[in-house]
Parts: sequence; C-alpha cells; structure tokens
Amino acid sequence: SVMVAEATAFVHMATGERLAPAAFAKRHASGVLALAAIGNPQRFQATLASAGIQAEVRALPDHHLFRAKDLEVPSGATLVVTEKDAEKIKWLPMAGDWQRNCWHVEIEMRFAAPVDALLTQIFAAQGIALPDMEDAEPHSVAQANGPTT
Repeated sequence: SVMVAEATAFVHMATGERLAPAAFAKRHASGVLALAAIGNPQRFQATLASAGIQAEVRALPDHHLFRAKDLEVPSGATLVVTEKDAEKIKWLPMAGDWQRNCWHVEIEMRFAAPVDALLTQIFAAQGIALPDMEDAEPHSVAQANGPTT
C-alpha cells in the first residue's frame, strides 16, 4: 500500500487523557481488545501492531450500528476503537462501565515511502518535466501565476 496509517495518540473516552503510542503500549502491554467496525479491520490491527500494541481484534461490519452489548469486554481488558467508531459509541449509555477503560486511536496517514521519484515518473510519462526543486528559489503562488490586478 502506498499509504500507511500511523497512530499518533490514544485518547481515553471518558477523561480525555492523551497518551503517545509508546506510553500507551507500556501501560497496556496485554489485555487489549480492539473493536473495529470499518471496511479493513486488518489495517487497524496493523496500525496498532506498528505502535507496539498486540490486540485481539473484534471485527464488526462497516457502518455497524453499535449497541452497549457490543462494548462488553472481559474484566480488566482495555478496549480500543477507531476514531470513527468513537464518534458512534460516545452516545451509548455507560452500561457495564465500558467507558472506564475505553480509548480511541488518533491516526495520521502518510506515504509508506518517499513519492518524489514516483511522481516525477508519472509526470514524465505524461510529457511534463518538473524543475529541479533543490535549486529552485522559494516563491509564492502569485509569483508563479504572474501578477494579479
């Protein structure tokens, strides 16, 4: 895949506490259950694994309509959900105190590898030559497009 989802923070659903991925992984070394109602739950598991979190993933259908029953976890387990699913479940009643140990993951999408060479190839295939940006002077959009009056 050209794009990679990278965990940037874990946010506690009830308190708003934010932890960096390394701190979350250290605090929750085991007993993590990831709940994912997304199209590609394996990608969510890979994102967690790349942050050092080994989680059992419970996959639900994409766009699942959550019920409190879906959030039942074994005693002492830490529940982790996607940011998308956090928006859906925050309105559920706190039956079983599921929010006490529920976190959502904030992610950033980034390119898996530098894409400069790939973009240069794509443009070249279309007959578009790109200037050498290392030698280029910085300029504004207005300078690049000419004066505006």
